[in-house]
Amino acid sequence: FLVGDAQCDQIQHLLRGSKTPVLALGSQTSALAEISAGLLQQREAGHPVATLHLMAHGRPGAFRIADQWVDAEALKAHAADLAHWGVETIALWSCRVGADAGFVALLEELSGARVLASGSWLGRVGGVEQTQLGDWRLSDLVDREIWPAQFRLEDLDDELIGSDTADELDGG
Repeated sequence: FLVGDAQCDQIQHLLRGSKTPVLALGSQTSALAEISAGLLQQREAGHPVATLHLMAHGRPGAFRIADQWVDAEALKAHAADLAHWGVETIALWSCRVGADAGFVALLEELSGARVLASGSWLGRVGGVEQTQLGDWRLSDLVDREIWPAQFRLEDLDDELIGSDTADELDGG
């Protein structure tokens, strides 16, 4: 499922070539609310989204849909919506948004999804924007060491929970 800024000519060009369902955003309503509605519509149609690809211009710690910047404050304001997205992975195809690992960690925390982003420019070669060429790689930027201490398993007091074994999470 691909979500993109329909008001940007370069992104619109990329959306038109998609072989996956597209949600083109550009209205004056909240981008996060529109994404939530689009994901719900996909689920209700029997097509739950595992990976949400979001294509928008970005800056460290924010991405822009139409004239709206989605930053940490916007994520917090839509925390209830994000908690119901139900996606496993969010791929943020936005330049430099991942340079703020705290933003990426917050999006992961609120959505429950793994977030892939870039701390650098996307689709550029030698400073020139390229829609077909250039660097289009995302990374898993969130390292558990950047999380505040209260969220780290190794900092749990085993005596309080009655365990003397190492803290582990079972992914299965």
